[in-house]
Amino acid sequence: MMADILNPAPTFEQLANAPSLNRWRVVGYGREDHMLTGVVHDHPRLDDGKVIYTSKLVRMDMADEPQWAETQNNYYALVSRMGPCESRIWDLIEKHHVVVIKPGHPSYIEQMRELFGPKIMRVGQFESTLLVMLGRRIVTREQAHDFYLSYCQEVGLDPFAGGEDDA
Repeated sequence: MMADILNPAPTFEQLANAPSLNRWRVVGYGREDHMLTGVVHDHPRLDDGKVIYTSKLVRMDMADEPQWAETQNNYYALVSRMGPCESRIWDLIEKHHVVVIKPGHPSYIEQMRELFGPKIMRVGQFESTLLVMLGRRIVTREQAHDFYLSYCQEVGLDPFAGGEDDA
């Protein structure tokens, strides 16, 4: 209670001017600290739609559905948590030190079509990283297939439609 008096929640104006994080989650940072990762929008220095890691997490709304977080550098308006499938993939990425890569390698679209069939049209950052994990044998073909279809459902993507990150 006293901490709330000493450190009140951000004002409406502070949150209205804050960048937002969509598909966010809390991740460990060092031994004791934490930060957020998610898709940023309206950040003064970063492109909209970019997956970021924030600076050190200072505090956040403790509601069941948190609305804001404060890091060392910014307040963030929290839009929606990362779904369980996407969160599991990020756990694997962090555990196995997989570099999250940009799409664009010519073989990715062929590999995705081999995995999901000839109608597949989308190969974005998530898909490219999933292919790297498959190549490193972190996931099996069946796991990659299940992860990808669950991910598409969680984030509302049609894997058979094109998108801005397509190869």
